[in-house]
Amino acid sequence: MPDLMPFRALRYRNPAERLFIPGEGPEPAFVAHEIESDSEPALFIYRQRFHTEGHECVRKGVVGLVNRDEARIYPHEETNPETVRACAVALAARQVETSAIWLWCNDDGFLAPLLERRESLYIEAVDHHGCLHQIERMTDPTRIDAVQTALRGRPFFIADGHHRFASGWNLAAIQVRTAALRTNAAHRLITAGDPDLSAARPIDDLIAYQSSAPPGFVRFGVVTEDGLRGLELPRSPDERAMSALRAHLSGGIALTPMRGGANAIEAVRAGLGRYALLLEPLDIDDIEIDALAGRLFPPKSTDFYPKLAGGLIMSAHVRK
Repeated sequence: MPDLMPFRALRYRNPAERLFIPGEGPEPAFVAHEIESDSEPALFIYRQRFHTEGHECVRKGVVGLVNRDEARIYPHEETNPETVRACAVALAARQVETSAIWLWCNDDGFLAPLLERRESLYIEAVDHHGCLHQIERMTDPTRIDAVQTALRGRPFFIADGHHRFASGWNLAAIQVRTAALRTNAAHRLITAGDPDLSAARPIDDLIAYQSSAPPGFVRFGVVTEDGLRGLELPRSPDERAMSALRAHLSGGIALTPMRGGANAIEAVRAGLGRYALLLEPLDIDDIEIDALAGRLFPPKSTDFYPKLAGGLIMSAHVRK
């Protein structure tokens, strides 16, 4: 059986008005009587167009129901049991998966050409970040078979949706890994408690050190009301920065993930947190290596951006 299966899509009558970004604020109220169902199963080509560093980027993928019995799916982050339970409760209440688990895979040149536009757009919408989301419906059996063949046997890595995956969601968007797939640094704002950084060595020039230092150390900046200072901590060869740093953040430390170093610095200046930890972004190759080895990072160690949109294309829940 294929790793990704067609499904009868559910969608709101005005899907662009129901768009939301998972993890960025509460999901809009679920309104069952405004939802329509497709007449036949399909896969869906999903493209994102956005600008970063002055350049337009395009990410392409395909949406379907993942076959949990066959597909090789690798998480890279730990999950919080309470959040998993909350996802499961929401799913049981509405029996509709309102957003897709976001996966990526590596391609050897066979999958990407199949994701080029051939049909009229099924849905098109722009989110509040300015990212354009385009969805094309694929019902041609020959094309579906070609996509399924290109996906067969590949490892899939979870970019976003670890808790939804753990709670049983099956709707998945598998994107092709390109240079447009990157994770931002997952900075941390400390709102309570004091980190034990007594073992850390000070760094005089953090920026220069980050660009020239060999691997084997956790390099990060600490923002306080007095300014920014650089520190380093030793780590084992197969340990990533956030995992090594976590050992020094136990015992009543309250953390809030922050997107963007400037936002983290401003939060400390505004008195919203006592410290901010400015971390380096994880490399995609390192994420894959650790995921394949079963080594998981702490929750919210990555920040893949821009995220996939929720509320545009949905699926009735199918228990696996």
